[in-house]
Amino acid sequence: PFHSEGRDLNSLMVSFNQSYNLKNQFAPAALMNARKCWLRPTFLYLEGGNALTGRDYLVMGRDILAQNQDIYQAKAAEIESNVQREFGFRPIWSGAFEALSSPKLQLSQGKFQPAFHLDMYLTLAGSIMEEDEEKELVFVGELVGVAAEKAQNPKNPRSILLWQINAALEQCALDFSRRRVNGRAFKVVRLPLMLVIQGATGRFLSYNNCLMEIYDDKKRVYLPSYLDKPLEDVDMTEFERQAVSEYENQGFEVVKVEAELARKSWITQGSLHCLVQVLARDKA
Repeated sequence: PFHSEGRDLNSLMVSFNQSYNLKNQFAPAALMNARKCWLRPTFLYLEGGNALTGRDYLVMGRDILAQNQDIYQAKAAEIESNVQREFGFRPIWSGAFEALSSPKLQLSQGKFQPAFHLDMYLTLAGSIMEEDEEKELVFVGELVGVAAEKAQNPKNPRSILLWQINAALEQCALDFSRRRVNGRAFKVVRLPLMLVIQGATGRFLSYNNCLMEIYDDKKRVYLPSYLDKPLEDVDMTEFERQAVSEYENQGFEVVKVEAELARKSWITQGSLHCLVQVLARDKA
């Protein structure tokens, strides 16, 4: 769903580039009928989890820009104009300016992004008041564990990609700390982001990939739990305690989601946020 001024809030946007066959069309059509929501088609190439909307702003993964440029042989400015026309906002692009290297290593990275989707390392958490100033709160993943240690040595050929992933995460945090949207600054809080490497592949254990409820005086986050050790040699106890603490420090009630669910979604390289789609939003 997209949320922009003057648009229907209960809308489902469907990308023809992702949903060109009848099998993929069935689910959106069924949702539209069941929820009485508006199905809005777009020719933009979009991926769920790689476009996040704030109150009055939009963040998109730089891979979306690159993919649409490749499909339509268009300049970045043309794609940005099309995005603005569809969503009502000019996008904030998140990701590296140069492609990440090492195609032989698939560590769940994107082409230009530290992870294949924004929601694996970036969480938009609403507006807050800090020192009488309204700010936008964002949580950004911070590489931890063995991968973080290896990322400190870019001279090692096997560590170059890890160094790039780590650098892209740090750049994301820095960019938001310097950015303002409609006069409001961003407050950046870091969350532990574990990258588990097995041979030439890797998967993220993400505390950014969560679900949030923010309404009235309620702030609640549903957090995936990894305490059942998806891999025997990975103990997330301390990192999970840290993630819970960071959310609670920002006023969120933390509800952990059963570890088995998180483990199963982790196997397919996602987590809790990847399993859910918002079908309706209140104007409040």
